[in-house]
Amino acid sequence: MGMTNEGITKLPPDFARDFPFESRLSLATLIRFWDEQAKDPSVGGEMARSLMARVHQVPALLGPIDDITLLDEHAELVDGLMGAVFPRVFWEQAFMGALIPFTLRSVYGTRAFDNNIMGPDGVLYGRLNLEMHALKDFRLLNAYALILERLHGITFPVDYPLILTMPEPETGLDRHFKIQFEGRFVDVEALRPLPPLSDEMRRRLTAQAVDLEGLKALIPPGSVRFSGFTVVKALDVTDQEVLSSIKRDLIDKESIVSNARFVKLQEKLRTLFRRANLRLSLTAIEGERILMLFPATSSTTGRAASSRARCAERRRTTQAPSSRRPS
Repeated sequence: MGMTNEGITKLPPDFARDFPFESRLSLATLIRFWDEQAKDPSVGGEMARSLMARVHQVPALLGPIDDITLLDEHAELVDGLMGAVFPRVFWEQAFMGALIPFTLRSVYGTRAFDNNIMGPDGVLYGRLNLEMHALKDFRLLNAYALILERLHGITFPVDYPLILTMPEPETGLDRHFKIQFEGRFVDVEALRPLPPLSDEMRRRLTAQAVDLEGLKALIPPGSVRFSGFTVVKALDVTDQEVLSSIKRDLIDKESIVSNARFVKLQEKLRTLFRRANLRLSLTAIEGERILMLFPATSSTTGRAASSRARCAERRRTTQAPSSRRPS
């Protein structure tokens, strides 16, 4: 994945082209959900019938959507439909959005999601914890998992913590989000007959004993089409991520004797306590000896390790009076 000068990830042009299956935006699965709700004689069913009466008057919303500006043209109806997925009561707090399947490109989201998670180009904003080739493999595994579930009835979970790190606009401090995808509103359509699966292969797939190359052989490129939208949820895991990182750092003594590592440790503590101006220093006391460590700045000379030399003078002056103490 490409990086800008600010360390923000950018999807390269070939990201969409490298996906071996057709993927398109559609509201059909969501509309089917509302059609089912409209059969209910309750008050909720009455609301669904009113909404569906208006939606079915706009045929362009019923099929594949190639021009996403259609969602803006019919924003009121789209808001009504999406209310089943993104309740208004969580509009300001929940980080949730709708993506074109397997593209990381957003077409709808809560206000919290649009203002914090998405970039101006409609793509997830920040740094993902995967390199480009690994991100493509992760996407492919999720696609195969959805195909196996829908077309073969086989559960093939993909469990990898995808973490998005982004700067907070107000403070510039990092926030970490765990990204979760849900394919409930994605249809999987076989465009041609798929190779049958033997009982042995089914057992291997259930046991997740088939690698990516094996999945490619079972499900040839271009054999299925995804239609709908993927629901994405971003869970704030800043505290967990920072604490885990600090624990790993403190295992290595270089984290306090190397200025670069010490500064990174300070930045992580700033993120943890949400204090952009927090200054870190460490003091070790043994008897009358004092050792102070702090990161070098423009007003200090040398590295954090050099602070020990400066503290040596303090140690000597601290020890001097003790030699004159009465016995």
